Amino acid sequence: MPKFSRKKRENASNFDNKNWWEQNPMQYNWDDTENWINRTPEIQKTEKSFFESIDKKFFSISKVFNKKGELPFSNLIDFQKLENKKILEIGCGFGSHAQLIINNSKNIDYTGIDITKTAVDFAKRRFKLFNLSGKIIECDAEKLPFQDNQFDFIWSWGVIHHSKNTEIILNEIKRVLKPDGSCTLMIYNKNSLRYYLYGGLFHGIMCLKLLKKNLDEINMEFTDGYFARHFTSKEFKKILLRKRFKVKKIFSLAETDHIPFPGGYRLKKLKINFLNQLIEKLLNKFGWFLIATFKKDKN
Repeated sequence: MPKFSRKKRENASNFDNKNWWEQNPMQYNWDDTENWINRTPEIQKTEKSFFESIDKKFFSISKVFNKKGELPFSNLIDFQKLENKKILEIGCGFGSHAQLIINNSKNIDYTGIDITKTAVDFAKRRFKLFNLSGKIIECDAEKLPFQDNQFDFIWSWGVIHHSKNTEIILNEIKRVLKPDGSCTLMIYNKNSLRYYLYGGLFHGIMCLKLLKKNLDEINMEFTDGYFARHFTSKEFKKILLRKRFKVKKIFSLAETDHIPFPGGYRLKKLKINFLNQLIEKLLNKFGWFLIATFKKDKN
């Protein structure tokens, strides 16, 4: 797993969060020694191939989110139902999901936001190169620059848990959603094999890191972002219900196809059916990605 570093500050804010992502833009790019590669090309010289390589890497590690033989993320996004809808993506990054949604949904009004100038500039470059229609705006999701009741659907993939205050973003989501509008998002799951097995058992106990750090601090060593909160499904559902959202479903998905433990991928290579079935069940039940779909009340 990639290793991450960050400077500790007592009064850290979303300014620190913004700076971290400016310096470490999400390109799904790390080398064979698990070092995070944060270099970006000169934007005016960036061509289609750069974005295509990002998408290839991203979608190749996201096959668990696809219906067999269908579009990437087809398990989570109903592209047909987005027709004629006004859509907001919170945390558009370099525009992989933006292009996927725009190219596979008819007559949509797409807006993407991101906290960093780097992501916004590269997303705009992608839009220009691929002739995509939509708006890209630099802003903090804790202060959305939109009027109330604007969007039919909000999509956010692995973003709002990186905020200083995730609940403020949920307030903003509720404010800008139209009555009966819906949101689907991914956050990190605390009740996951990655958090407790890889972080707790391996790093915490076997590597003795619990002698000096708590479990959150250990997991942050291999988790991206300046902030990275983890939620249980029960905890997040309580938050949504407290804000009077109508929760449709909350479930976990694995971010990988093997047990997140040193050498865990070798079990998959044994090709023992009952073992692979057990691994798949464990990964689905205790996956690192927590998916939540919820709606704003009609009233």
